[in-house]
Amino acid sequence: MSPSLSLLFRFALAIPLLTACQSTAPEQPETAPADWNVLDAKTLANSHGHIDFVTHVRPILEQKCVPCHSRTVYPMFSLENRQKAFEGGPLGKRIIPGDTTDSALVFHITSTHRSIQVMPPVGNRLTADEIRILTAWVKQGAEWPRGKAGNLTPLSIPEP
Repeated sequence: MSPSLSLLFRFALAIPLLTACQSTAPEQPETAPADWNVLDAKTLANSHGHIDFVTHVRPILEQKCVPCHSRTVYPMFSLENRQKAFEGGPLGKRIIPGDTTDSALVFHITSTHRSIQVMPPVGNRLTADEIRILTAWVKQGAEWPRGKAGNLTPLSIPEP
């Protein structure tokens, strides 16, 4: 087989492999309102500098993460308190302050490859603003208060 024909043959074989990474799954899950932010417009506008746990992070985690990542639903992946959130698990450490590359939280909320489920896989998806805030928070050192101030409770999600 000639070198140019061999190259063409390899390219033809690669096309199905490239398209295998794409999914026919809908962009939005069935239950997610489109582009619904937990934080109000004023809080979002003030989230481009220092990210505060109580103001910015806690509402996102309580409404979009802790309903599943709790000791009652997925205890191995609980985000209900600082201790649980910073421990390691089967997929590595959930949150590594200052490290957005190796923190499982950032990996799962920013994943775009369809074979890896983006969090949350159903329900109210994180918006681009919420992903930006959580990623910036980890990058800034993931300050999380100890004790009761840092304990999260899943909130019922209001209608947008």
